[in-house]
Amino acid sequence: MQSAYELAAAVAWAMEEAAFKQLLTIAERENPSIEALEAEWGQKLDSTRTVTIRDGIATVPVIGPIFARANLFTRVSGATSFEILAQDLTAAIKSPEVKAVVLKINSPGGTVDGTNETAQLIRDLSTRMDKPIVAYGSHVLASAAYWIASAANWIVAEETTEVGSIGVVMTIVDKRARAAAQGLREHRIVSSQSPMKDVDLATDDGRSVVQGRVDKLAHEFIRAVAGNRDVPIETVMTQFGRGNVMIADDAKSAGMIDAVGNYEDLLRALSGRMPAGGPRRLLPAKLGPRRRTSAMTDKITAASIAAEHPEVATALRAEGDKAGYERGKTDGAKEVEAKGIEAGKKLGIDEGRKLGADAEFERLAAIDAAAVKGFEQLATECKADRKSTAADYAVKVLAAQKQQQSGELDKLKTDEKARAGLPAAGQTQDGGKGEPEFTAADMAKRIDAKMRAAAKDGLVISPAEAAAEVRKELQAA
Repeated sequence: MQSAYELAAAVAWAMEEAAFKQLLTIAERENPSIEALEAEWGQKLDSTRTVTIRDGIATVPVIGPIFARANLFTRVSGATSFEILAQDLTAAIKSPEVKAVVLKINSPGGTVDGTNETAQLIRDLSTRMDKPIVAYGSHVLASAAYWIASAANWIVAEETTEVGSIGVVMTIVDKRARAAAQGLREHRIVSSQSPMKDVDLATDDGRSVVQGRVDKLAHEFIRAVAGNRDVPIETVMTQFGRGNVMIADDAKSAGMIDAVGNYEDLLRALSGRMPAGGPRRLLPAKLGPRRRTSAMTDKITAASIAAEHPEVATALRAEGDKAGYERGKTDGAKEVEAKGIEAGKKLGIDEGRKLGADAEFERLAAIDAAAVKGFEQLATECKADRKSTAADYAVKVLAAQKQQQSGELDKLKTDEKARAGLPAAGQTQDGGKGEPEFTAADMAKRIDAKMRAAAKDGLVISPAEAAAEVRKELQAA
């Protein structure tokens, strides 16, 4: 049979820490169990319903810690149950006498169990029924209490109310030292197929398992508030207190609530009895069903990815590193615009610059190695244009040599005919135009023979050099 303390410590709570400790203190009193208390008192005490109606406005109180179901413990600690709250709210908003409902909340929070279902019920009723549901915070509107309040059409808080405490806490009692002091040892046999069924919280791995569970519950809390308040998840994570509470004015500035005002003024505003000059400015200009246009939880941001899918965020960072490196190799000195991590992007740019410099050095060295005597200026021009390769240079040299050879042949032909008293190419004996009698082919044969003869002697001469020797021989003859 579990004691009240063990029951309280065995579940996850969305509650302020101070209130949670007070609840555990009440539970740890000498009463051994809920069942024993009920047996001693003779009967199970039902939770009371306190719904009041004034001027067509129904007030449903939500006081103290909130539990999933009504039992004796809710009475002992002065608490509320989600079970009774849901029944009272549904009955109130469906009553033909009621034109609006106020959830009058003074609560530090409660169990995660039951919170989401109740919040979904409030959101459904506040959207489907043509009657506004206003959550009114008095003194404390925290954790699970704020979760369900966020589902209402409007949230109004009294000036000194503490609002927020968005998050989840779980306390697990380690009684091994106490048991050992009493000479007790507990043996737990867990099925080998289920190693995660009973993790050891004394180890980092065990605590990590429970931490992951608490973090997931907190994410559901954050996502629900974001959808109810029509804001991105990132806004809830960064601007709604990050687990702390805010006083009403600050909470309104952050967008956590809609207005600051007192309970009586709220009832007057809802019933249309606000006197002229009254503090209507403290309340929304129009208190009516809020028509939510969209659930902002579908908006994907860096923060929502990191919070909901950390493994995806890690993979995206790794992919960014790789993309930055590859882009840098390809583009060299160009700025890499990929969204990879900065270190990966810089590494890629540096590598690309190095590859580009190496390629340019190899191009220049290849042209120098292929340089031909007498064509140094052509080599300089090829290097300067930043695109010609050694092969391009060789082609240009061959073209230049061919042009040079043709010029030498024409000159030799002219010299030969002049020496022999013959007309120049393209002229007749009398100086007129006619069919040439002396062709370049004759000179080419002599130049070729000269170059072959030099080659037999182990020498290499250019066509220009061979032509010069042929010219000398012709002149000498």
